[in-house]
Amino acid sequence: MILNKEQSWFNNAIMYHILIDRFSGFTPDGALRWDTPDSVGGNINGITAKLDYLSALGVNTLWLSPFYQNAGNKDAYHGYHITDYFSVDSRFGTNDDLGILINECHKRGMRVVGDFVPNHCHENHEFFQSAKHDKNSPYRRWFVFHEGKTREEDTYEQYLNCGFLPKFNFGNPETRNYMIQVALFWLDLGFDGFRIDHAIGVSHSFLKELSGVLKEKKSHCVLFGEALLDTQTFRNYYDTIQIKKKWLRKFFGVNQSALQLDYAGTLNGVLDFEFQSQMVQYVTGKISKQVLEKQLQRHLDKCPKDYSLVLFLDSHDSNRLICENRENLEQKKEILKYTAEVMLEYGQKYKLPVSFYYGFEIMLNQVVPKPSEGYPYADLLARRAMDWTRNKDQEDFLCSISGLIKRKRTEERHE
Repeated sequence: MILNKEQSWFNNAIMYHILIDRFSGFTPDGALRWDTPDSVGGNINGITAKLDYLSALGVNTLWLSPFYQNAGNKDAYHGYHITDYFSVDSRFGTNDDLGILINECHKRGMRVVGDFVPNHCHENHEFFQSAKHDKNSPYRRWFVFHEGKTREEDTYEQYLNCGFLPKFNFGNPETRNYMIQVALFWLDLGFDGFRIDHAIGVSHSFLKELSGVLKEKKSHCVLFGEALLDTQTFRNYYDTIQIKKKWLRKFFGVNQSALQLDYAGTLNGVLDFEFQSQMVQYVTGKISKQVLEKQLQRHLDKCPKDYSLVLFLDSHDSNRLICENRENLEQKKEILKYTAEVMLEYGQKYKLPVSFYYGFEIMLNQVVPKPSEGYPYADLLARRAMDWTRNKDQEDFLCSISGLIKRKRTEERHE
């Protein structure tokens, strides 16, 4: 999907990826619960209170994790177990709170993108409850059921075999229209774009339709997706994945770089997992700087013009780039600073957006890599509560990262 003039801001986006529950607004006692699959108390007003901090850091775009009303169970702290797409989760605040955050960002010249989760909802969503318990429900066709001899024996398509996360049926026009209305609702609140969660589970035709409607409504709106898939996952969940060349890839494997390019013409861009993989190989000592830079250039040279691969180093779904037990402090500073420099340099060279995961700028630590023995909820290791009581080393590193970001923005203004 070629960027128009109004969408060109995305080429220079320096995003800051926030997991709402873990960033700001929690109490000191709440922060200590980061290693449990429960809410620590982060909220939208807490983010608003930290906008001066983010402006000083130099980022120009916020990327918010899902903010919709959730199931309410402790495992739903991250926001992906949605029960109401039109309301902000009460733990995070209200729709008005979110509108204020967006308005305050815009006053500072910052854009805001939000996670959009069209692939699945939580089983407690009223539509699914109706469909599950009544075969004559109008919502039955909103999901993909496989009929058993009795209602209790019915099965349905799920997100990665998670029975509590039923997949929506985008072959149903009513489902497609509903999700488009959801996106339009939040676009009207002020969002500048959306990141499509699990884009590989949703049809290209729906994503094209969604992109066209949103761009027609607000021409500056952008959509980028999460298109991550390995061959083993693909074969295990073949029936629920909606990608091009599906049959061939089941037997011959999935190339991540090629998969990402499939979304050119469908979305404005996707998260660049190939870039991130190369950076991890460098950090873990598997390749040298020279090999890294050669491979990154070869990879990014394949990217079509006006298609925005989003460069990133780590996220809520991956290990933080360096775990605390891998390097001493000075080595950690040096390596992290180099990775930030590389990401910003290639972002500027290829006119691509970049994304920092919250806490990178203060070396927020991850004690051990995941998956790790003794951590049944291993994702928590990369979702530690933000540390607002920084020591001198963290302050110094914060200044260096802020300097790199501001230098990039200054150079772009003079291009």
